[in-house]
Amino acid sequence: MDVAMAPAMAQSIWTIAAWATGLGFAAAVALPAGALASFFISPSRVMVGAMAAFGSGALICALALELVAPHVQALEAAKHAAHAAHAIAHGTGEAVASSGGHGGDPVTNFLALIAGGILGGIIFILADQLLNAKGGFLRKYATSMAYLSRQKTKRNEDVLRALGSVELLRAVPISAVQELVEAVRERVYQAEDVIFEQGDQGDFLIFVKSGSIELKHGGEHLKTQGPGSVIGEIALLTGSSRTAGAVAKTPTEVLVLSKADFDRLRSLSPELDKACRDLAAARLGEIKTQHVASATKILDWSERAIDALSRGASAPTKLEIKKAHEEFHGSPMAIWLGNIIDGIPEAFVIGTGVLAMVISKQGQPGGVGFWDIIPMTLVGGMFLSNFPEALSAALTMKEQGFSKVKIMGLWGVLCILMSGAAALGVFTGASLDPTTAIGIEGLAGGAMLTMVASTMLPEAAHEGGPTVTGFATLLGFFAATAFKLLE
Repeated sequence: MDVAMAPAMAQSIWTIAAWATGLGFAAAVALPAGALASFFISPSRVMVGAMAAFGSGALICALALELVAPHVQALEAAKHAAHAAHAIAHGTGEAVASSGGHGGDPVTNFLALIAGGILGGIIFILADQLLNAKGGFLRKYATSMAYLSRQKTKRNEDVLRALGSVELLRAVPISAVQELVEAVRERVYQAEDVIFEQGDQGDFLIFVKSGSIELKHGGEHLKTQGPGSVIGEIALLTGSSRTAGAVAKTPTEVLVLSKADFDRLRSLSPELDKACRDLAAARLGEIKTQHVASATKILDWSERAIDALSRGASAPTKLEIKKAHEEFHGSPMAIWLGNIIDGIPEAFVIGTGVLAMVISKQGQPGGVGFWDIIPMTLVGGMFLSNFPEALSAALTMKEQGFSKVKIMGLWGVLCILMSGAAALGVFTGASLDPTTAIGIEGLAGGAMLTMVASTMLPEAAHEGGPTVTGFATLLGFFAATAFKLLE
């Protein structure tokens, strides 16, 4: 939107930037307001989910009406103009007025918007993942849930692939794999650590993931077990005493399944119980060091078990999130930057939208004033989404031990930065050709939509449930639409 392309524009670029800054602040002030509200109210999980869904619907509406719709209208206007020109050429029609807008070829502009949107989504995902690895996922419950759930799911998949080598455990039916992975515990032993003594009760099975374990009988070396080895398989069946002692030779990581948990799985699964009795009849009293099954059988069971894992059951608890916060002790900066990549694209779109409206309304009687160029749906939709987003995030930060001063400081600074980003949108749009400016506008819009789909809606569904999320999203969408009545 090169200013030179609109020589009749009466307002200076600084005036337009000031207007955009004020509108950016109006939308962003909901952030510290929502954070402040978290100090006085503690809404239920359903209410938090409903508010997040309401805000998501409002943002989706704002993007549809203020970002995409003008370019669709420009396409339609160009089609009508082409038909009219064809009709005039053949003496069968009248000319139509130009639709105004951003300038440039409507088709090229629309393609630039789409390309920018896709690129914006990709950039958001990459930046989000980078910050999450540094602790940025702690900025809100939705991102914490998504990040830790992926970590937990990966851990469960690794466990199942490892346990697929244990013939006995492959008798666990696919429907019970969730109980199996929840029952398995991970342990780490240092070199020379005693794992169990000869004569101890055999009340757990060990699967060696890494390192090595030396088995001793009567104090003498018996054999060494490395990665992939199983120790104590028969102990799960009998609970008999250990016939040898076990000592870690090197730093060793193992998976442990206790007899109590194994017996509970047997009670839940007739198939596993039968397999145990069959194995006991065939193998009790034997000492074997051979592999228990072919690689094909191992891979088949583990892959089917992984497919059957319930993703929903892998959601992290608040205790796990708190532990993650303690682990990422230096994460406040990552959390702050995470909120920036969530909020800055919104304000940038306000700036580009304001400039486009100023250009499109040049020449109207009485000139163009501040009240003529307010994108009410965009500003209103962002305000409606920012308040519940900040409220929910601030509640999570309180649970993680953030002080009130730090919480308010975070959202206050973000409010100021979003105001500046709105002005930046004006200067960017005014200094570039229309197609490039529209592509950058699409980039910001793509980042916004990706943020809504990847953080706000998952949190809404987790907290409020699908019914509440669906209806609240609908209400938010039409609430933002209603702002059109004020334009």
